[in-house]
Amino acid sequence: MSPRPCPPSAWLPTASSSRTWRWGYTALLARCGTTTPTPSCSRCAPGTKPASLSSLERTLLSLKVLRKLTVHGFNEPLQNMEVMGFLSAVFERLRQFLDCCRQVGPGSVCREKLEKTIILYTKVLLDFLEYHPFPFIPLIQRSLEFAVCYVFTEAGEGVAFERFIVQCMNLIKKIVKNDAYKPAKNIEGKPESLEAHKIKTAFFTHPTLTEIGRRLVSHYFLLTEEELTMWEEDAESFAVEETGGDSWKYSIRPCTEVLFLDIFHNYSQTLTPVLLEMVQNLQGPTSVEEPVSLLIKDAVYNAVGLAAYELFDNVDFDLWFKNQLLGELQVHHHSYKLIRRRVIWLIGQWISVKFKSDLRPLLYEAILGLMQDPDLVGLLACDETL
Repeated sequence: MSPRPCPPSAWLPTASSSRTWRWGYTALLARCGTTTPTPSCSRCAPGTKPASLSSLERTLLSLKVLRKLTVHGFNEPLQNMEVMGFLSAVFERLRQFLDCCRQVGPGSVCREKLEKTIILYTKVLLDFLEYHPFPFIPLIQRSLEFAVCYVFTEAGEGVAFERFIVQCMNLIKKIVKNDAYKPAKNIEGKPESLEAHKIKTAFFTHPTLTEIGRRLVSHYFLLTEEELTMWEEDAESFAVEETGGDSWKYSIRPCTEVLFLDIFHNYSQTLTPVLLEMVQNLQGPTSVEEPVSLLIKDAVYNAVGLAAYELFDNVDFDLWFKNQLLGELQVHHHSYKLIRRRVIWLIGQWISVKFKSDLRPLLYEAILGLMQDPDLVGLLACDETL
């Protein structure tokens, strides 16, 4: 018989063990570097790899235990100076390890350990936010500043790797969507919720939201070289790539799309004009000789499809279909298959939201024409729309 898993409450110390518990927690803090000087990246120099790897492995092991203790080991973590001190120090440690990654080439064992350490630090923040939303309130501002800085500004270029970007986006998403941070509609709401709401409101200014929205669409929504290669070599896998369930927690594309949806839903008044402007700039057919422009149009159309319900009152989709989208379905150049497939998908997103029944014959006629297209990805998109 396999042993039963230890419940989180089992981590809580008894009165008789509190001194030992606190000493052990302090020792782990020292091991993870939160009470010691900045770690030197020179430890990862070629001649010192064994020592640096051993040090990183000990840090990883200590951090794994510290993560559990921090999240599950205290009834009132906000009242514990060591816990809150450790959490506050996480941001600086993340910056230091990210700087080390910048100096260590990709593919090395040391780089792999550094990235694992970085991810583990982000898990500490994500877990603490999940289990202790109110004690996390003092960390909201720094969390948003840190995540937005590395994901949506030049600070992250050359250092932010995919898994780290996913973790940062998840941190933003969980703060934006957290019910504990939404002010109550009645007078009996918790003051902590109001405080958290004020912090979020102060952070998500119009310029910040505009930059996040634009960068999500124009950078993270772009199809990658790897995805385009999969389109050509394994079209079926590309078309059915998993995007449901909890895939947003681990995969970059569903993660960016879910974050876009959550931010757009919560700040639609600010982001709707931004997205509509991006659409307006793409009126008319795009030259097949400009692959980057095709990728951008694909990304913008993706955003409009995802936000269909939010844009219901702002987009005359029937007019757009007749004046723009229908014509794009009739561009048969091989390079334009990117847009043909996206337009069909886009119509599928809007057809249950805002699409007149008398336009369906035109749509069906266009789909019949596309059924002659040898591109399997496009054919599967037609099938889903039908």
